[in-house]
Amino acid sequence: GATTQGANIAVLQNDGTDKIKWNFNIVSSETPGFNLSKTNVTTSEPDVSDTFTVTLNSEPTSDVVLNLTPILNADEFVIDPTQLVFSQTNWNQPMTVTITGLDDIEVDGPQDFRIAIAVDDMASDDTYDFVLDQTISGINEDNDVPNQPPVAVLGADPTSGTAPLEVSFSG
Repeated sequence: GATTQGANIAVLQNDGTDKIKWNFNIVSSETPGFNLSKTNVTTSEPDVSDTFTVTLNSEPTSDVVLNLTPILNADEFVIDPTQLVFSQTNWNQPMTVTITGLDDIEVDGPQDFRIAIAVDDMASDDTYDFVLDQTISGINEDNDVPNQPPVAVLGADPTSGTAPLEVSFSG
């Protein structure tokens, strides 16, 4: 969090008024930024989720807004929420982001996806304006299977000598 350090102060000159005015600026020793609990997530079709948390490195002087934006294969997942707002009171409390895999009917195998997390410079504390974007990488596992060829089942009726043909399709 924001830190302060004690200091020894000496008055080297007194103007005779016996009034001393002090003006202190408390500066945090921590660099503005944000932390991710993990940078890789795995989801699956349909509706299987994974989560990660986000916190700020240092206490802001005003709100810090982080936008979460899909940058690869946005049709494979949903982000909730898509924006995080940190304030002076919640900056060090983890906020949870849930990524949920979306179902499709394609047999497309595991699909990579990416999410950018960026400070909204216009809506955030100016000390966070130069914080670099971070990326979450993910894989959405596929639940679809390739179509199977038709399967014929022959069963002879011993009394009639005939064999009915049953055809079924699976997949």
